[in-house]
Amino acid sequence: MAFAELLDQVGGMGRFQGLNVALLCFPMLLMAAHNLLQNFTAAVPEHHCRVALNKACANGNATGNRDCQALLRVFVPQDGAWRPEKCWRFVTPQWQLLEFNSTGREPTEAEQEPCLDGWTYEGSVFTSTIVTEWDLVCNFRSLQQLAQSIYMAGVLVGGIIFGGLSDKSSKHPAVLKANLQTDNSSNNAKFPVADLVCTASLRRITVCLCFVWFSTSFAYYGLAMDLQNFGVSVYLIQVIFGAVDIPAKLVAFLVISYSGRRIAQALSLILAGLSIGGNIFVSHDMQILRTVFAVFGKGCLGASFNCVFLYTGELYPTVIRQTGMGFGNTMARVGGIVAPLVRMTGEYLPSLPLVIYATAPIISGMAACFLPETLNVPLPDTIEDVETRSVVIGTRWSLFVGNTEGEKRENGRKDQVCHPGAVLLDMTEIKETEKDPRLPENLRNTEGVKTEACSDIPKGAITISNAL
Repeated sequence: MAFAELLDQVGGMGRFQGLNVALLCFPMLLMAAHNLLQNFTAAVPEHHCRVALNKACANGNATGNRDCQALLRVFVPQDGAWRPEKCWRFVTPQWQLLEFNSTGREPTEAEQEPCLDGWTYEGSVFTSTIVTEWDLVCNFRSLQQLAQSIYMAGVLVGGIIFGGLSDKSSKHPAVLKANLQTDNSSNNAKFPVADLVCTASLRRITVCLCFVWFSTSFAYYGLAMDLQNFGVSVYLIQVIFGAVDIPAKLVAFLVISYSGRRIAQALSLILAGLSIGGNIFVSHDMQILRTVFAVFGKGCLGASFNCVFLYTGELYPTVIRQTGMGFGNTMARVGGIVAPLVRMTGEYLPSLPLVIYATAPIISGMAACFLPETLNVPLPDTIEDVETRSVVIGTRWSLFVGNTEGEKRENGRKDQVCHPGAVLLDMTEIKETEKDPRLPENLRNTEGVKTEACSDIPKGAITISNAL
């Protein structure tokens, strides 16, 4: 009995399922908030070396008072934007700089040194973060990115541990009944992770989905965890980033439902990569345009997440569906771990992180084009179903491009004509395919026939003539 038929027997959407969805909404809201929490708990306020100033200019007030700014110039050099350097100070006070106009900047060859006494932080926006608590700036700024990676690694470990525990917990009787019947129909077979790559079709599906899951999460957190670089209020940009997911996922739903999963998956990833890459060529002074590109890319990545959850469940057969979903989520968590670390490459080339964040989804979008379409296709129950579906889809394409009667095969035997509409099944016996309602009507109840009609079909292979 197929899994879809079991669901019909035990019942579809009802009070139990509705209650589950309602109860899951609350922890999911909290989880999303925690994943993005470091935009605020690890924010980097304006800062400069701690120096000996008077009480009126201490505790971060030096940058907000004109007299204090002039006094600060004596101890801290200015950068290219005429702001106090973040990581350097003068070895000795440069009192002569007070003689120049406070709005100007006089070059000096005075000796400088790192901030040996710590830093002073401007607290108008962020009064306290892990950066201010542990001085994760200058030579220690890479530790801020590492903190986010450690958090995402914890999410991965927690998912593995608690995911296994949830499988052992009690289940609803109807679901348990369905699981038992499915297990009996599969002869209690065990399906390890290795079964995700046990056949050619599954290997192609698994490899392509690995790219999709990894790159979607990788680029998503690469954008979502770098809000301070847009030059606008971090609170405002966070609201915009969250709000864009609503229309993006509605559009994705329409594309998924009417155009298919494959085109929705590929299009969302490629558009996300192009929008991220567009910011490479936009000046930092054009904050609005940079924000528009980033918001559009974030929306496309949200749509990609929406699609890949559905697509993965439809591509894998019932016997390994949860294994495939778990493996895909693992690749997503790995992408979330790597994403903050990539921002460290900006120390060598400022645009390099954007190049990496843009390239990954574009490549994954191309990989998604090699996945089979699942729109209006019944869910596969066994690994053999996946192979059969791949063969039928491939045959439809070969027939469409010109497998007509009388066409000659370019294999050296020009006098031999292929049988019209021959379908090659890549297995040694048909088994249950003649009973499978998902196959075309003229494919059922047909006996396998050995043939040598075409030289490119191996001897002894089973073919079914005029299947489509």
